[in-house]
Amino acid sequence: MNPPAPFPRQTPIFFDETPAEIEDREGFRVVLRYEHEGGGPFLIDLSHRPKWAIRDPHLSRIRPHGMVLPESPEACALENGFLLLRLTEYHAQLWQLFGPSPEMPNAFPYTDTTDGNTLLALMGQDIPALLEKAAPVDLWKPEQPLPRMVQGPVFDIPSILAVLEQSPTHSIALLACGRSYGQSMAENLIKTGEGWKMRPAGERVFTNYGSPAFR
Repeated sequence: MNPPAPFPRQTPIFFDETPAEIEDREGFRVVLRYEHEGGGPFLIDLSHRPKWAIRDPHLSRIRPHGMVLPESPEACALENGFLLLRLTEYHAQLWQLFGPSPEMPNAFPYTDTTDGNTLLALMGQDIPALLEKAAPVDLWKPEQPLPRMVQGPVFDIPSILAVLEQSPTHSIALLACGRSYGQSMAENLIKTGEGWKMRPAGERVFTNYGSPAFR
């Protein structure tokens, strides 16, 4: 008897665009580039990137891969290709944005949430104006250091928003929400961004144009 074929993993997002370059990675079919991506702003599906929830009554003692979690709730930090987000006193999240998938403990206090959450990147000059129409939260405070994060609704969907880069010509924001909301979230963002000619883009736009400091 032949062994069963591996079950393919699916991101929660489907863009009605023609892939120009794809890669099979960790069971996911990752689109690296679409045809006709345009010049931005871009919406990029990063839901396949590894993500973990970390919960512990003494969270500050946890050192994922030797990294230090932010001390204060609603704070985040970039280190070694990871975004570390402190949501509450007892709950943090870890998003691996760049590099190969690392090995993480498969036990308390870590929970792999890769398949359970949508993660989108928004990149381009007009991202602040676009998100102001989608989210009733103030993300763009120039006096606050980067990266910064907030928790709040986007199109009335509970979400986490993180700003990685902010300038008059280029901004990068990440948006995470539950998997079941992913497709409607992406469609609403594309519709909201029509006036700025927002289009889907493959992962390579994010990895190529993300600031080298993120790595």
